[in-house]
Amino acid sequence: IKVSDISGVVGLGWSIGIGGSITRTVRGLPDEATNGYFQRGADIDGFTGSDVAYSHYLSDVAVNMIDAHPDIYNFSFPGGGGTFIFHYDGSITTYPYQDIRITGDPETGFVVVDNRGVTYHFDVVETTTKNGITCGYSATDSRVNQYNSAWYLSQIESPICGAIDFTYAASNYNYEWSPNEYDNGTGVVKYACRNENLSQGRYVTSISSTNYSIDLDYSTNTRGDIPGAPRLDEIRVNNSADNARIKWYRFGYHEVQSSIGNTYFNNEYNWGGSGYDKRLFLDRINELGFSGTDSLSYRRFEYDTTPLPSRVSTGQDRWGYYNGINSNPSYVEKTKVYVKQPSGTGLGQDYVKEFGTADRSIDSTGLFTQAGSLKKIIYPTGGYSQYTYEANTYNLQNEDFSVRKNYEYYNYICGDGYECEERTEQITLMGATPSNETIEYFTINLSQTITMDYFLAGDPGCSSTSHYIKIFPENSTNPVLSIYGQANDTTETFSWGFNAGTYRVEIKVCDSENTGSSIYAGRLSMQYLHNLGSANTNELTGGLRIQR
Repeated sequence: IKVSDISGVVGLGWSIGIGGSITRTVRGLPDEATNGYFQRGADIDGFTGSDVAYSHYLSDVAVNMIDAHPDIYNFSFPGGGGTFIFHYDGSITTYPYQDIRITGDPETGFVVVDNRGVTYHFDVVETTTKNGITCGYSATDSRVNQYNSAWYLSQIESPICGAIDFTYAASNYNYEWSPNEYDNGTGVVKYACRNENLSQGRYVTSISSTNYSIDLDYSTNTRGDIPGAPRLDEIRVNNSADNARIKWYRFGYHEVQSSIGNTYFNNEYNWGGSGYDKRLFLDRINELGFSGTDSLSYRRFEYDTTPLPSRVSTGQDRWGYYNGINSNPSYVEKTKVYVKQPSGTGLGQDYVKEFGTADRSIDSTGLFTQAGSLKKIIYPTGGYSQYTYEANTYNLQNEDFSVRKNYEYYNYICGDGYECEERTEQITLMGATPSNETIEYFTINLSQTITMDYFLAGDPGCSSTSHYIKIFPENSTNPVLSIYGQANDTTETFSWGFNAGTYRVEIKVCDSENTGSSIYAGRLSMQYLHNLGSANTNELTGGLRIQR
């Protein structure tokens, strides 16, 4: 269960396979919107990376003023399903390829014909409005994102068996979702407005064919998680000829409320509203007799009792699963980025920049990720199926697999009146201490040519041999590379061939007058290939899998 997951008509984590639908994930703007992918998807073909207009285009894409990505459409029908996208010329491609034909568009709906000649009509439309209630958006602003979000199956036409028709009822409800945040380099920017999804949805109430009919009953005033949303209560299967009842099922539920993870959200946004701290769970399915009062059999369900946080909690890993870190001060993941300054620009030293404040790491134990997961199904006979989960991993296995490793080493002398600590915080220090000579080692296991960046600035009063960067084989006194002091303080780049082995780096800087009146520094950084051989490791990823 993901933190932001919304319960469907049969509870959290469950769905009911009745009929079929086409749903879409909007990426950026809806395909058909003004400045959407149909209108602006081809723009990127006309740019090169150096165009100023390309930079402006990317800025517009970042703030959803222009769409550069096709939406993703997922379809399902009895016996089939898959994914498709539109190209900006209006053509449709399934991924992976399927021997079916899909026609239509997001405005009117879709028709799918499979390889048996069966036709599926998807033209019952669900509309969603993503609304920034207090953000100052107007109803016509593209950022509101009102769009058709789903198309439900209305009819199946078989050349042999005739038609099956599906009837739907309208359902209008709204629910809150997590706010947008990003780090622009100066700190996390919070949108101080309330985000809300208004769903003008549909749910199937009956299915009819020549021989049978199915009735589905819902309640729409019983849900605390999404007030007004439907909850399936009963399914009845009838004979079409005389309406005689064949099967009758009743569903039972319970609701869980949690205040975990609300502190940041309430303090920063204070949206008010209700429901985002509640979850609807399916308890049981009873099969009833013809009178509707006697229970012939049932299925009961038990779930992991670890409390789920509210669906606006910041305690999420980067895949959206609960990681138990409820104290995260934002939704933006803490990330370090190495910023390289172009040579000769006078912009100063390279440095490491930190963005974001949230720990979005994976719950390696799987204990928090299991919150709300199905643990046991109890059958009418008293028997049961019990599930044990573990954290998802993936196997990283390649022959002759290499990764890039970073090496950076820094040495400096600093006098009074200079803010050395502030300066050095921007640079990755690997054991360096304020002294005039330091030694560090690095190992490469693959012979290669390595491109290096170095910075070496010593006191002009020193001889060039008094400040240098030298690289030696580990147990040798003969350097394979020597770089001596330079008059300017710019970063230089060069390449050098190294055999596999361990090397010793010495960096020496000099202050001839020993006055401490200037900063003299040396730095060496490189990125090299490290061969892992036949790598075979298990790496953590998001979510759970069944252990037994």
